[in-house]
Amino acid sequence: YEDVVEAIEDIADETIGLMGGTVEDVSEYDHVLKRFFSRAPWLLVTLCAGLINAAIISHFQIAGGELLAFAIFFVPLINGMSGNVGVQCSTVLVRSMAIGVLSSGKKGEAMLKEGVLGLLAGVVFGILCGLVVYLLNVLGIHQFNTNPLELGTTVAVGVLGACLSATFLGVSTPFFFARIGIDPALASGPIVTAFNDILSIVIYFVTSGLISSIFFS
Repeated sequence: YEDVVEAIEDIADETIGLMGGTVEDVSEYDHVLKRFFSRAPWLLVTLCAGLINAAIISHFQIAGGELLAFAIFFVPLINGMSGNVGVQCSTVLVRSMAIGVLSSGKKGEAMLKEGVLGLLAGVVFGILCGLVVYLLNVLGIHQFNTNPLELGTTVAVGVLGACLSATFLGVSTPFFFARIGIDPALASGPIVTAFNDILSIVIYFVTSGLISSIFFS
């Protein structure tokens, strides 16, 4: 009985460590430098992703017009929504895979359910965010000095796109990692979160440009 409990604790420690961007064999009693170097690689991934995001934003700011200049204000919102949606999807699937309740025959069903949830979240919160931005501008609570409907639509579609891309990554990466022999717990870690941020930002600015040129030009 004790051996079983110990094995379960080891698996839980490893899974939680990978999801948090650290390793399971480092505790609070270890030397500070050992603890630092166990976390540094994951922090480096986050740093590189942040620099890539900054370069992407800079590129679109230079190439874009007035709308993109104001769309930049909502980048934290887009990243926050996509990050939470992606982590929720991957965490649910990783947990199900870890405790053995997600059999191979149920993978398609699980992916479909998470996909529907991601779509629903994108539609509901996209409309909500777009409406809030529109009303803030129209009611004079906060003026963005651009077309209120254009900016509201851009934010709404951006949130929808971010949620969909995050759902895709959150659903696909656990199964992909498991297939190539990597612990699926990494799917909830900093690596996937970093890719999620980059993808959601690109989708946000591309859709912003398309909305502006097609519907409001």
